[in-house]
Formats: sequence, C-alpha cells, structure tokens
Amino acid sequence: MGQVNQQPAPQVQQQLDPNNEIVSGHQNKGEIVAELEGMGFDKPLIEQALVAAFYNKERAVDYLLNVG
Repeated sequence: MGQVNQQPAPQVQQQLDPNNEIVSGHQNKGEIVAELEGMGFDKPLIEQALVAAFYNKERAVDYLLNVG
C-alpha cells in the first residue's frame, strides 16, 4: 500500500483587533517610549513598565513613578 502524507492543515493566522488596548499600545510603542523618555525616564525601565502594564501608557507611568 502507498503511504499517505498526513501533514497538519496550515493554521490560519487571526488578525489582531486594532481597537484592542494592548495591540494599540504595542503598535504605538515607539511613540510612547519617546514620550516617556522626554519625561526623563530611562528606556529600559520604560520598556519594562510597558510590558508590566500591558502597553497601557497611563499604567506604565504609574509604575515608573512608584518603582523604587
């Protein structure tokens, strides 16, 4: 008998919702980082705060102001 090629079906990649707060924040990360750097915060801390705050700028600022 011949061998049947049993490859898994390709998965369809879902589009990310641009209205989602995390998606929006991640897409605007460069602008947010520049703005927070202008406020005097260091880039590595900004990036850490954004991840911790799920890319919500206001939460990230709160994190940056209260770290320490």
